[in-house]
Amino acid sequence: MIEFKTYSGNENLFEDGFCVMNNKDVLLKVVIDRLSTDLEEIALTSKHSDVFRTKLGDIKQIQNLNFGSMNIMLAKLIGAEEYEVLNNQYFCKPPNYKMTSAHQDNAYFDSNEDIFTFWIPLQDVDVLNSCMFYVPQSHLNGLVEHKAIGTNVRTRTGKTGYSLYSDVYKNSEFVKVPMKKGQILIHDKNTMHFSSPNLSDDYRIAVTCIMKVTKWK
Repeated sequence: MIEFKTYSGNENLFEDGFCVMNNKDVLLKVVIDRLSTDLEEIALTSKHSDVFRTKLGDIKQIQNLNFGSMNIMLAKLIGAEEYEVLNNQYFCKPPNYKMTSAHQDNAYFDSNEDIFTFWIPLQDVDVLNSCMFYVPQSHLNGLVEHKAIGTNVRTRTGKTGYSLYSDVYKNSEFVKVPMKKGQILIHDKNTMHFSSPNLSDDYRIAVTCIMKVTKWK
């Protein structure tokens, strides 16, 4: 059994390809807390085709939401002066639900532009309830080979197709990233990552923003 190393806490997004930031903005905390509302209520604000469910009917993902004020503050957090939000998503991993396979976000949009994903858990996360795992500096190697997985065809960030995964990196190269509620995880489009299964008795809920930065401050 692999004993994953814990992320050391280096906050240099561009060096490791990911980082965890402590949210010191009170207003941003308020906005994120407002997203901790009833899952069905959020589902009603999106198109039916953007809501994906488990075989048991639980909502596990909602695409193409609009977290307007949060997006503005996230851009400020990383120093983006001009940007485009490609997608806002709501992820709900049910109790005793499978892992999300290793992949790079750029496998879905294949871009050379500056694109980053903000991943914000709405509760504390660790290995038990599905935290994230990364390969440090994997973004420096660019986009690697991916394969299709699953049976559902869906549109994500403008690209229609199956879910993708990659086995280019060994499990031993990943580090685990446990987080506290209120922290914000950011990763580069080419950083390899996966999330562990949710082995807890509660839902693991997170919101995301995929952002293309067109001008830095």
